[in-house]
Amino acid sequence: LRARRDRYELADPHLRLWLAIVAPNRARLQAGGGAEVWARLRETTWPSQVLGSRWESVSRAHLARVGEERAGPFDAVGATTVPDRVLRRSHEVDLVAMRGGRIAALGEAKLRTLGASDLDRLLRIRDLLDAPDAAIVLASVAGVDPSLTTRPDLIAIDPADVYT
Repeated sequence: LRARRDRYELADPHLRLWLAIVAPNRARLQAGGGAEVWARLRETTWPSQVLGSRWESVSRAHLARVGEERAGPFDAVGATTVPDRVLRRSHEVDLVAMRGGRIAALGEAKLRTLGASDLDRLLRIRDLLDAPDAAIVLASVAGVDPSLTTRPDLIAIDPADVYT
């Protein structure tokens, strides 16, 4: 897998908050419009550009650290984009773990509950990548549909796993 563009992750949560929320709204914030700015951004920019990207990063670090318990040791864990010529689109993959030059695991990291449609999407991507033995990882702040967790090829990650 090759990245088509560089991917930067801001490790400093204060800088992420500044760049996503404060800087673009600085004039309104300085004019006393904090409540209005927050009301406008708390359901869009805050989860997508601040919390979501942080959860993806934390999930990748967790998978790199403890993923070998379920899927064996990984050489690298990152993210990528996978083209789908049939559907004429590309799929962003939040979690990709490599071992020996092959894909060992791939998955999603989201703030929302992950369910069957997310699993189906990842199974399609696994087929596109010709990685039938790759584990599927569902990392969710809100939880994973319990009916999916019985799959032997599924690794479910939640905040309790990461932060304990």
